[in-house]
Amino acid sequence: TVKVEVYYFHPTDRCPIDQSIEANIKIVMQSFFPKETGNGTITFRVINTDEKANAKIMAKFDINAQALYIVKLEKGKEIQKDLTRFAFDYGQSNPGKFKAGLKAEIEKALK
Repeated sequence: TVKVEVYYFHPTDRCPIDQSIEANIKIVMQSFFPKETGNGTITFRVINTDEKANAKIMAKFDINAQALYIVKLEKGKEIQKDLTRFAFDYGQSNPGKFKAGLKAEIEKALK
């Protein structure tokens, strides 16, 4: 069974781009993957990088600021896909392209 985790990391002080990325990720989850998020096949986590409790997960991804990752879990293996650059290029300036790209990456990870 394949599981997919979507992680969005952000600091406490959030810019409009940051907020729009998170809002658009939520739209993609609700619009295209309600069944998968409901049954636990897909997990979406928003993580504040300023909270000390999140230091371990941040170290796992080797990040210290905003980031967007999709992680595919299959047969005990974990494959990380870094979508941070893509998210900041299109998350606010071209939400249609961002949502389509994110949906495609999640669908790819589910296979």
